[in-house]
Amino acid sequence: MKLLSFSGVHAIIPIICFLLGTATTTAPLTWTSIGPGGGGWLSAITIVNDAADTMYVGCDVGGIYKSTDHGRTWVIKNNGLSTYYVQDIAYNPKDPDILYAATRGGVFKSVNGGDSWEIKRDHFPAESPYVFSAPVSDIVVDPETPATVYAAIGITRAGYETDSDHWQQDDVLKGTIFKSTDSGETWSVIHRTGIDSSALVYSLAINPKDSAILYAATDHGMYKSSDSGKTGALSMQVCPDTCMP
Repeated sequence: MKLLSFSGVHAIIPIICFLLGTATTTAPLTWTSIGPGGGGWLSAITIVNDAADTMYVGCDVGGIYKSTDHGRTWVIKNNGLSTYYVQDIAYNPKDPDILYAATRGGVFKSVNGGDSWEIKRDHFPAESPYVFSAPVSDIVVDPETPATVYAAIGITRAGYETDSDHWQQDDVLKGTIFKSTDSGETWSVIHRTGIDSSALVYSLAINPKDSAILYAATDHGMYKSSDSGKTGALSMQVCPDTCMP
């Protein structure tokens, strides 16, 4: 596409942008509380693409809530959860009853729409009552092959990131991404990803047009893998290490 060089066009475009920006910012946004509540943070929300727009909400102290009426009413779905700090909830797009909960205590799986949960820690470090042995910050399901699931190690809420006393000393911790190819039943560590071993992974994303492309957002920048997470390459560093807090 060629750039028009008429001076009149260059003068008009900023005015149009200003008017559009002014028009879009004058309309007020209103929010209505639809629950759930009762204390703590709401740390995750997932909407299922079904007729009821089924919604799941994860809390830092309350576990998981579910709504099947567009958020008008909520039901607690904590049966089987041993950790109530939920950082993310993902579902199988081909079978929405299959859910995954990323928690401070690892990955939990449900096969009945959240009615019950089961911990899935194969090849994860052993649980500990005193430190975060494998806190999972985010979990994503491959849209093309839903049996493939990725889980990232990290903490999304401030307070514990820089406190090493809360981390189990293990070679499988920060900067780590786990992968499952059997719907979360067993897991393996993706080795030599290129992600800094001291990084906290905050979010994962899969390219919907090419599920071999995986992105990881961390406190050390943005990473990209083009081979289903087998190797990682730093595609964009948001901020140099020297300016990190």
